Amino acid sequence: MNRKFVLEFHSSFKHALLSIVLLSFAATSFALAAPYKPHEVKAAYLYQIANFVKWSNESQKTKLYFCIRDDQQLSRTFVTITKGKSIRGLDIVTNEQGRPCDVLYVSKTIVDSELSAQTVTVSSKKGFAKSGGTIELRQIKDKIQPIVNLKESKSDRFSISSKFMRISKIERGS
Repeated sequence: MNRKFVLEFHSSFKHALLSIVLLSFAATSFALAAPYKPHEVKAAYLYQIANFVKWSNESQKTKLYFCIRDDQQLSRTFVTITKGKSIRGLDIVTNEQGRPCDVLYVSKTIVDSELSAQTVTVSSKKGFAKSGGTIELRQIKDKIQPIVNLKESKSDRFSISSKFMRISKIERGS
């Protein structure tokens, strides 16, 4: 058997297994019990969110740009867990200043230069999805529950997988 095929299959298998594990845990929301801290769970969600989003211009991309603002701990954790990884063959680039982001996590305010029509916005700010953000990672007691803004998720810019929608609460948006 071709060694390259075996390595690609192994990598694809690990990716699929990781997705299945995330979905099985997320179906009941991610518990923040030891050993996972909130920033670790959020970093895993950010990576997985991109796995469940298909951008309309994805065929023209070679990289996915993730921007994490105002949360250094989350940013460092995300860089660590995504090092050397890609999503559907697209390299992951984190926190590149001055260019639009494909996935933008904000804890305070959004900078317009980081937005494009294709940007999926994510935050843990209460009411973020309701006020027009794409995905809110809401902490409910010891769990993190994704809240998806239905209006933002139904666009010609990107689509969010029905698998992710099933594990999320739906917000009608404003």
